[in-house]
Amino acid sequence: MNVTDIYIKLPLEQSVASQHLAILRRAGVVAADRNGKFINYSLDKDRIAQIFVKFSW
Repeated sequence: MNVTDIYIKLPLEQSVASQHLAILRRAGVVAADRNGKFINYSLDKDRIAQIFVKFSW
């Protein structure tokens, strides 16, 4: 999904959605791929699995 798709589905302004996606990207939780003028985001399932393993007790 691109930022526009995400902020339309959530009750967020585009700038807020972009800031949150940047944080998630730096944490490795989402991957970003450029498609023309759009950046499409997807979950990095391997990274999410690592987080769950690390924090499961």
